[in-house]
Amino acid sequence: MNAYENYGVFERSYFSAPGTRPGLLERLRFLAGLLRRRGFGALGFWPWSTLNERGGALPAAVYAAIRRRQY
Repeated sequence: MNAYENYGVFERSYFSAPGTRPGLLERLRFLAGLLRRRGFGALGFWPWSTLNERGGALPAAVYAAIRRRQY
């Protein structure tokens, strides 16, 4: 499902349907794209949620830890 939000920033967020998770191969491709910085914009307006849904709990936890250290 796509969601378009306008809070002064035009971003596209993707949310998965409840109970559906991407397979291991899809998660690895998503994470590889992020690491190559090509897919960085794919995180959308809610980066932690996107990482949790599309990459898994571990990448989302790493992201949260990095963000906490920055503040």
